Amino acid sequence: HSSGTVQDITERRQAEERDAAHLQKLHRLAELSMRLSGDPGAVFEEVVCMIAELFEVPIVCLSEIVGPELRFKAVWVNGQVSRDAGGCPLDITPCASVETSKDLRVYDRVQERFPQAAFLRDHNASAYCGFPSLDDHGRVVAVTCLLDTKPREFTEEDQEILRVIGQRVAMEVERGKNLAERKNMERLALRSQRLEAMGTLSGGV
Repeated sequence: HSSGTVQDITERRQAEERDAAHLQKLHRLAELSMRLSGDPGAVFEEVVCMIAELFEVPIVCLSEIVGPELRFKAVWVNGQVSRDAGGCPLDITPCASVETSKDLRVYDRVQERFPQAAFLRDHNASAYCGFPSLDDHGRVVAVTCLLDTKPREFTEEDQEILRVIGQRVAMEVERGKNLAERKNMERLALRSQRLEAMGTLSGGV
């Protein structure tokens, strides 16, 4: 009987520690979220740093889905952040299953499961956790993944936090597209003004 009581106490203490750690992560997430500002590229860099800190993982990669390609918008590797770090075909990566399911996916021994994905090999990935960012039409526009060189668990609470971050990333992807569209419109307007001015000049000669 007494061993059962000890086990109960131990389990309760572990549950309390888990809750406390989760609460600490939520507080830190709120603090870090306040720092997210600037152009979408800068926000993507902040997001990968934030995830690496919160989850203590060596590699975080935030990728936009463009057609059949994954474009690495921001990558954190052991404290170093790179922006626009290349890309690869989506279908050979575990991120493809995130896009298909429109939900978070976790894999262990990920290199064995996806042997063609070079970035998994390059980073000697063992554990993978990828989560989607969905636009207003329910399309997956980005996938952010956490890689670890050793096996690890991602609790329900962890996954809940990552889904919240995924929503924020979706907003930034949308904002990036709107900014690019606006710049393009401004460029076209400027060009037509120039042509108009040139026409007026040549007409006035």
